[in-house]
Parts: sequence; C-alpha cells; structure tokens
Amino acid sequence: MIIRTRRLTAALRALPMAAVLAALPAAPAGMPAATMAAGAAGSTPPGTVQPAFMHVAPGSATTNTHWSGYDATTGDYTSVTASWTQPTVSCSEGGDVVFWVGLGGGTASSDSLQQNGTFVQCEGSTPVYSAWWETWPCNAITQYGGTVKPGDKITASAVNLGSNKYQLSVSDTTEGWSVDPTKTGCNGGSTATAEVITETPEIGSGLASLPDFGKATYTGATINSNPLANADPAKINMARSGVTMDTTSKISGGNSFSNKWKASS
Repeated sequence: MIIRTRRLTAALRALPMAAVLAALPAAPAGMPAATMAAGAAGSTPPGTVQPAFMHVAPGSATTNTHWSGYDATTGDYTSVTASWTQPTVSCSEGGDVVFWVGLGGGTASSDSLQQNGTFVQCEGSTPVYSAWWETWPCNAITQYGGTVKPGDKITASAVNLGSNKYQLSVSDTTEGWSVDPTKTGCNGGSTATAEVITETPEIGSGLASLPDFGKATYTGATINSNPLANADPAKINMARSGVTMDTTSKISGGNSFSNKWKASS
C-alpha cells in the first residue's frame, strides 16, 4: 500500500477558518449564497486535497492512517452519492475531519480526484463547519459558502457528465440550500475508483489528530446509481501506530454504514 496524504497549505493554516468564511462575498439578490461562494473569484480556499494512493483488493478490509469508509476500486465509475447527518465535533483535542464522496482518489497512480462534502476544522476549541468541492490537483478546496451546522441533513454527489465535466453537488436540506456546479476534471478526470470517506488531513509534516465526531452514518450511498454494496468496495478503518482511531461498520441494507470515533491519534 502506498499512501500519500491530504496537505493543507501552511499559509492558509495561519488563517482562522472563521476569517476565511467571513471573507466570502455575499450573494447577489436571488442567488443562493452557496452558489455564489462556489464560484467566487479571488476567495481564499481552505486547503489543498491530495488523494490516498492505495492498492486494495475489492471486498477486502484494510487500515489507513487518514482514511476510513469504503473505496470501490474495479473502475469505470461515473457517479457516487451519499447522505449523512453532520456530526457534532468536539475540539477538546484539536484536529480536522472531512466527510466526502469522490471519484478517482484511491488508485496507486491517481493524478485526478473530483470530490466534495463537509469539512470541520478546529480553531482552538471551536469547531468551524463548512461545505466544499475540489478537483485535485488543479483546484484546491473551494467553499460552497452555505451555512453548515451540526445535525444538518447533507447529501453530496460527484457525477461524471462526460467530456471531462463533473457535477459536484451538495445540499443541506436543514439550512435550505443546494448547489450543483459543473467543473472540469483535472488531468482528464478518472473513473478508476469511487469513495465515501471520513478523513483527517496532513498538516505540515504530520497528520492532524482526529477530533471526536462521535459517529458519522452514511445513508443512501450509491455508485453508478446502484447500492454501494454492489460495487464490492474495500472497507477501511483508520489507525496509526497500532491505535484504532475510528472503525467502519459493515454495509447495512446495501447502501448504509457508519464510521465511529475511537481515538484522536
């Protein structure tokens, strides 16, 4: 297994996430804030995402230092969708955690990842919640701009529309916003893998700790419009130095599973 991790740029890490969110421009009348923020020129993104480069067999179980969830790896994937209730995150031990769906992030030679979801960054003891999209490595994480709060009902999908165009949709039905921008896939895009993932990023030369998110339950998860289980995905638990940080449940009903927090590092 070859692993490369998410990196947050040092310059941006020096900025509080709250300041980044506050700097996003207001939407014009009639345009949802989420739509405006997703395409706002000059807005500062909250980081740069890299995929985890992995060799995993279909249907296998493995551990990873920063990924947990399910990764389908047999290829020819054009869509992935999942819903979740935004977990309440405790920042008593700091850290960052991201909940997302994506296409192309789990091969040994991936140079293209289209993904989107929600991000929780601990600013001291305060969790800051946001929603984002990215086409790696061409575009860093970009805020959608819509408000995200603990307990919100989130649905995210990444869809290859053909001709290297991707629709990266997120909706927050609790807050009443949705956005579905079409973006150009990086380096021609990728159909090699499809993922539903809970992740903690790399900061500087080391991995962030995993803040206590309790449990994240993904429901309605589909790949190519079929139940997640049909893709025979690999199950991933997060662990470092022999310490299990979170666990991934078995798939229930073909399309649902949970990640459960165990330790910060």
